[in-house]
Amino acid sequence: MSKLLQHAIKKRKSFIVDFLVDSGAYFKEKDKLIHWTLTELEEEYRKHKVNRDSENQFIGQNQRKKQKKRQ
Repeated sequence: MSKLLQHAIKKRKSFIVDFLVDSGAYFKEKDKLIHWTLTELEEEYRKHKVNRDSENQFIGQNQRKKQKKRQ
């Protein structure tokens, strides 16, 4: 495998591991995540990204409702 591809995979894995740890999904489990394949990490990332986006959307909707009530 080329060095460039190896570097890209390592960088992507590191990003996803940091995201999962920072989001609280895998608190204190960084050592385990490092050994997952990129495919496994990508699947887990998608699950948590969707949940996080839907939570943010819900929060945004509630804030807009509160602003409308104030007006």
